[in-house]
Amino acid sequence: MKKSIFLAALALVTGMAFTGCKDDTQPRLQAPTGEFKLFEPANNNYTYDLTQNTNTITLTTSGQPDYGVATPTQYQVEVSLNDTWEPDEYAPDSEQIVKYATFYKLPTVNTQSIISMSALELNQAITVLQGVREEGQEDLYSGEARPIWVRVRAYVADPAAEDGYVPYSQVYSNSVKINSVQPKDVPSLPLPGVLYVIGDYQGWSENGNDQTATVTEEENGIGSEIYTGYVEMTAAQAKSGFRFLTQLGSWDKKFNIGAADPDMNTESVEMEDDVYNGPLVIGGQSNWGLTNYPGGWMKITVDLNNNTVKFEYDPDYSE
Repeated sequence: MKKSIFLAALALVTGMAFTGCKDDTQPRLQAPTGEFKLFEPANNNYTYDLTQNTNTITLTTSGQPDYGVATPTQYQVEVSLNDTWEPDEYAPDSEQIVKYATFYKLPTVNTQSIISMSALELNQAITVLQGVREEGQEDLYSGEARPIWVRVRAYVADPAAEDGYVPYSQVYSNSVKINSVQPKDVPSLPLPGVLYVIGDYQGWSENGNDQTATVTEEENGIGSEIYTGYVEMTAAQAKSGFRFLTQLGSWDKKFNIGAADPDMNTESVEMEDDVYNGPLVIGGQSNWGLTNYPGGWMKITVDLNNNTVKFEYDPDYSE
């Protein structure tokens, strides 16, 4: 046994020696090099108005970090009221938070390096960072115009990784001061995130209708990026396909969560013991098509931390 292990190790080393003699021209993902820069937004001498939910602030970065190869990259904006970036502090050997983070991650994860921040999400950031995390704390909130600081976290998603991304791919931009933003008069308590299930079962209506199901975060899990819910489909409808939209009214790639990158295709997948587990692609416009779904109520779990989905046939569920 020891001899076999020794011979296998020798063969591996020998193979590596020969491989090292050749030029390796295959591009590979590497830790980002160079600068990942966030630029000051346009019109930064004016006050940005957050009182209307339709308003946005556009951030521009220097582009995809240099990973040595072009690869789909995720971009998430973080906000601070004082340009400090300390994470949640937990009690020893506990999940109890004893000191909250000094920054807030905007819920929307972007797939492009030019980013539009919504007024609502920014107001949620200002609300939480002022200490308003639940009803009854509204007296901590101030609606006065104020500066904020933002930075962008870039990373390459990896559903198989423990934290859902390639660890060495994560990089942060510099922080930029937005000189003046006008919050709403009242706080915007973060609401559970919602994803819309779009598919054959509801007529492929991107605008939504009475048949459109949703998967949502739990009330006590706001910001968890884990969404659950139920949808009723026939076997034919499940096979025809479905995917998710983060916002109704548009098939724009940035609002899609799907099975794969190719546009408007259906990826046929098979359940095992009435369960399917698999990866998702943020910005993916391909559908999941369950080839052996028996028909009836399906429990859906979408985990955007690990970029995975779980579809379960649940014959015992009823509305």
